[in-house]
Amino acid sequence: MRIQENLDKRNELFTYISNVTNTVQDPRVVSIELEEKEHLMQAIDATMTWYEDNPDAGGVSFEEKLKQLQTISGPLFNRAMGFDIQSPGPYQAS
Repeated sequence: MRIQENLDKRNELFTYISNVTNTVQDPRVVSIELEEKEHLMQAIDATMTWYEDNPDAGGVSFEEKLKQLQTISGPLFNRAMGFDIQSPGPYQAS
């Protein structure tokens, strides 16, 4: 059962990476600044590199990487969709 859980978490991370990549690269998404897109693409690239280098990582590790990427992408996508996000992203100076 644990093997299936790890596989599910691995697949969940890969799916999220794919979805975020497709969204960021979509030319119709114009409400995300270029600097924000570049920062997000760096995070995606780093996560994908980790994903490829750690195929046997446990489900908890995949879940942690997913949450890290969501922490970066979530506020950008919320703002792009018109939600008012008050906290600055990690790419912005305070």
